[in-house]
Amino acid sequence: MQLVRDGRDLRVDFFRGIALFCIFLDHIPHDTLARFTVRNLALNDATEIFILLAGFAAALVYGRKMDRAGPLSASADMLKRAWTLYIAHIFLFVLFAAQVALAAIWFARPQYISGVGIDHLVAKPLSAIIEAVPLLY
Repeated sequence: MQLVRDGRDLRVDFFRGIALFCIFLDHIPHDTLARFTVRNLALNDATEIFILLAGFAAALVYGRKMDRAGPLSASADMLKRAWTLYIAHIFLFVLFAAQVALAAIWFARPQYISGVGIDHLVAKPLSAIIEAVPLLY
């Protein structure tokens, strides 16, 4: 088995997967396996490891692009990726807010809205939308 294939380092993917699994375990209350995750064994948790590895993977990808096509082309690709992630974030925020509002109405539980922190969106929607655009909400 090749550890590096088609310009993708499978070792980074493997350890990112382990970090995601640890993050999952850390969010399960009273889980026995969570005692053995990075959170309990080091000064950091799996989230920092995941972010570090994501940055490492991005450096591998865009570093190669910079070597091949130059910094302008690599910068354009990075901006395109950042724009895609921004649009996905805004879309998921709207979808999440709609889902919580629907659940609050459907189950007649208005406390759902304040429980997840979208009460500002309900009380002052224009202000909340203006805050959501630069990702401040």
